[in-house]
Amino acid sequence: MGSTHFGSEEEAETDLRRLRQELEPLVDTFGAKNYVSVQKMSDEAMAWGKRFYMKGGFMADLTGEAIDNAVRQVAEAPGGGELTLWAQGGAIANLPDDAAAFAGRHAAFWLGIESAWLEPARDGANIAWGRDTMAALKPFTVAGQYVNDVVESGEDVVRGTYGNAKYERLRTLKRAYDPQNVFRLNQNIRP
Repeated sequence: MGSTHFGSEEEAETDLRRLRQELEPLVDTFGAKNYVSVQKMSDEAMAWGKRFYMKGGFMADLTGEAIDNAVRQVAEAPGGGELTLWAQGGAIANLPDDAAAFAGRHAAFWLGIESAWLEPARDGANIAWGRDTMAALKPFTVAGQYVNDVVESGEDVVRGTYGNAKYERLRTLKRAYDPQNVFRLNQNIRP
């Protein structure tokens, strides 16, 4: 489990007390870090050259059934497979959902299903686990997903990520500012 707090050390002590004391973690690695250190925390896990697969979504709530499904899936994860939940709220939820491209602003949690490995022979097992895990947790998600969690491509996939209204707004912007589709090495929206 990890957490990042942006505020004074006194506020962090108060806000993170439950994580540090009441949940009785096996290891406590909380401490003041600068922004660059926080940004580098996943560098080794996400190092260049690793094979990678991910899925994601947003969840309004963590029900007992969702937690049970998540625990079952994690128990079956191949080496390098993990499931993360990111608490949302705060500044993310201060804007209406249609104010920016980011979807899921009012969901309580951002779900990440990720697997990283080195050997090509493990592709099938890791990709299947990611897809199976998403299928098991999909009933507990709400509309939208974070575009950087989408590994499949195609217009239908990208449109589904943003929703029709946002997709068309983004397409209008793309036509105005990138009509040659120079910035296309992502989940591309064609002009």
